[in-house]
Amino acid sequence: LLAIQAAFDKMPPLTPNRNVMVNAAGSALIVASGVNAVSTPWSPVITAATPGDLTVVYNTQSGDIVRVQGIVVIRFEIITSTFTHTTASGNLLITGIPVAPANGIAYGTLAFSGVTKATYTQFTTNVNSGAVQATILASGTGVAVATVAITDLPTGGTVHLKGSLMYGVTG
Repeated sequence: LLAIQAAFDKMPPLTPNRNVMVNAAGSALIVASGVNAVSTPWSPVITAATPGDLTVVYNTQSGDIVRVQGIVVIRFEIITSTFTHTTASGNLLITGIPVAPANGIAYGTLAFSGVTKATYTQFTTNVNSGAVQATILASGTGVAVATVAITDLPTGGTVHLKGSLMYGVTG
């Protein structure tokens, strides 16, 4: 999955005459000329299931969504300068996703810092069918898969989340 993120980072902006998608192996695929590839910016937001007194100030808050026919690729980067909470609880959420997956659950890549979840070593983004918010799943050897909670991001720290998702949509 990190290969996909690396390929995305190197991708030029999509244009009607030079459309590129990336497959699961991280290889670039050329989309036929004349296929409409539309790139739209969006602003990802960090919140919690119960936000409480969560305060977030962003150094970087960017994202884009590229749609080629029935497939979307969503990329985002969030870097905070202020991240504090004492009464926030529940799952960490990345909200503002402009298009929900049509069927099933979409999983994606995630590079991060500022997340502390003991014994967990692998993290991925996921969006449920019909949802426009992402959660982060954590896994590791000898532990059950868990959803990252807002309390897994220490108050007063800097949070850096950079990821992508690819999934099918309708319409």
